Amino acid sequence: MSAEWKSLARSVGYTVSQGDSVTVQLDGGSSQTLYCEARDEENVLRVWSVIARQKTVNEVSRDESPLRYAWERNRLSDLVGFTIDTRGRLIGETWVPFEGLTTDELGFSLKELARVCDWHEFRLAGEDVY
Repeated sequence: MSAEWKSLARSVGYTVSQGDSVTVQLDGGSSQTLYCEARDEENVLRVWSVIARQKTVNEVSRDESPLRYAWERNRLSDLVGFTIDTRGRLIGETWVPFEGLTTDELGFSLKELARVCDWHEFRLAGEDVY
C-alpha cells in the first residue's frame, strides 16, 4: 500500500520526498512538513508533523505536564490527535485507513493536518519552523 498512497498524494498535487514526507503549502504563505508512515500490517497511513520543540512545549506548559497539555488539545479535536514524542516535541498526527482511500480523502487529511499543526505552531512558537 506504500506506493498507492504516494500515487494518490501526487495526484492531489503533492510532492513526496524520498523520506516519505510531504510539504503542504498553506494560505498566507506558510507551510508544514508532514511525515508519512505506511503501516501495512495495520492497513493505515500514519501522518504526523512537529508543532513545537521541547523547549517551547515546556514554556507553554509550565504549570502542568506536556502530556496533559496534549491531552487537553485532544479533547477538542476529532481528526488530529496530539502527543509528545520521544524527543519531547509536541506533534500532531492523523491515521488514514487504506481501505477505500480516495484522492479526495487523502488530500483533505493532509491539508487539514497541516493546517491544524501550522496554526498551533504559530500560536505556540510565533513562527513557521516546521
